[in-house]
Amino acid sequence: MDQNQDIQLQIFRRIRDQLPGHVSLVDEVADILGVSNDSAYRRIRGEKALSIQEVSKLAETFRISLDDLTAGHSDTVTFRANFLRPGSYTFRE
Repeated sequence: MDQNQDIQLQIFRRIRDQLPGHVSLVDEVADILGVSNDSAYRRIRGEKALSIQEVSKLAETFRISLDDLTAGHSDTVTFRANFLRPGSYTFRE
């Protein structure tokens, strides 16, 4: 299994982990990508590579960090930050 296929399978693993048990992974992926269920199955099994646009769409929809997926393959460190929005906090209590 090459690195790209491994990353693709990781993406679908993370999506599956986020979905409630009653929601079909295949149906969700097909709906989001605008493809048939058969095409979604091929992508999920790794038989067809995701395009960069499809990866982007899935990552955005399911809030998956592509940096997290590739961190094991490079010498990078990733972190998340929740920035304060103006007016969303107060110093008074």
